Amino acid sequence: SSELNLTLHFDQEPQNVVAVRGKPLVLQCAASSSTPGPVNISWTQDDEPLELVNDSRRYILRNGSLFFKKVLSKRSGPSHDGFSDQGVYRCLVRNSVGALVSRSAQLRIA
Repeated sequence: SSELNLTLHFDQEPQNVVAVRGKPLVLQCAASSSTPGPVNISWTQDDEPLELVNDSRRYILRNGSLFFKKVLSKRSGPSHDGFSDQGVYRCLVRNSVGALVSRSAQLRIA
């Protein structure tokens, strides 16, 4: 419905990016709503919700963008759990009226 598009829309959507391991990175996302009330922004990586509650390395900035203090990539070896930030990210916005999903952004590690 066109009414929904008027109430909630993206001002910025994430873009494909090549990140440098160990360096900070921001994936842009900003949304606005013409209805009063909060706009909730969350992120997915490879279609899985990002759990950021106890994550000091990655967090959502006030405008909704996703900030990485330092990008991780898979390393083989016993000391590393094989975690990687590489993948496909999407930004999800919700308010009292509805929800929108951003375009997908590919994060590759140089």
